Amino acid sequence: MTMNLAQMFGPVVGGALLELGGFKLPFLVMGTVQMSMTFLSLGLPRDSTDMEDDVKNYREVKIWKIFTVRGIWVSFLTFIFSTMSNGFLSITLEPQVIRTFGYSSLYVGLLFGLKDGANSLASPLWGWVCDRNRKVKIFILWASCFAFTSFFLLGPFPGVPINRTIGVVIASLVLNGVGIGGQQVAGVVDAMREAVSAGFPESADTHGCVAGLWASLSGIGRFTSRTGSGFLVDVLGFRKASVFVVSLHGFVVVMTATYLAVWGDLPYTRKRRGDGDDSSDEDDDRRSWDVKAGMSRILTTTPADPVTTKTVNINIPTYGEDFEDSLFCGSGPMSYKTKYERSSPSGSPRSQEVV
Repeated sequence: MTMNLAQMFGPVVGGALLELGGFKLPFLVMGTVQMSMTFLSLGLPRDSTDMEDDVKNYREVKIWKIFTVRGIWVSFLTFIFSTMSNGFLSITLEPQVIRTFGYSSLYVGLLFGLKDGANSLASPLWGWVCDRNRKVKIFILWASCFAFTSFFLLGPFPGVPINRTIGVVIASLVLNGVGIGGQQVAGVVDAMREAVSAGFPESADTHGCVAGLWASLSGIGRFTSRTGSGFLVDVLGFRKASVFVVSLHGFVVVMTATYLAVWGDLPYTRKRRGDGDDSSDEDDDRRSWDVKAGMSRILTTTPADPVTTKTVNINIPTYGEDFEDSLFCGSGPMSYKTKYERSSPSGSPRSQEVV
């Protein structure tokens, strides 16, 4: 949300500074602001000592195993295609669309930041509905429909009798911001839930892995779109080149709808991973022992004695002075008493041994 707010006000402020002081003034102002943030960061507190415990408890989440989750690819492809459409607009919106209206730099900045403003306002709403629903892919479908419609109108799509007026441009940019925001927010939430349902721990490690993949795949979308959009516009023109972006969002709509039709009724369920290094927290809980001071009673069975039970009473002393001396000062061994008792199926004791 904050990034979209910055992208919304950035073109407006940049356009105003450009009209006020020429081409150099926006760079001087923004460079000064960034340098001032460097000095402000010196007053921030240092890292907490709790981070050392986090490093000790770190459990690696392997990226290649994330890619083996079937349902997560809906979100991953949505990341790529949504950023590809954003990259297409970042290159072509001003020279091919806004410049044709002959507006000043200030109004160009307002129109350019309109989609990011709609994105910043819609993203919290998308997050709110995703938090209150168990299934999130339906919101990816709706958001993709909004993005599809925005490029369909902005082109406009060849053969459709729509004139590109300023009202159509504003409506298209608003729909684009709402749609792209929904694809990004719902995509991240869905990717995280798919990873957890596949057996990955619901921890900061998994969140960081999914967020890192989101940033990486988004970077792929921006790179491919910005290198190819200029070529497509030069060869085909903006109207025909926008058909390519419309087809991308149309593919996401069909893909998500197909997934919902085939596997849509399957809820997010936690699965246990079979790998030894990826065992869940429940395994650790079952292997843990809670030993307290005093008399403890432990019931065990062995394969050699499948019918009988063995009762072992262990007298564990508290952490007193004698125990600490024997542990650290090398004094005599700690005295304890173990009573071993075996019972028959009828419950009568058969043998006792005291050590």
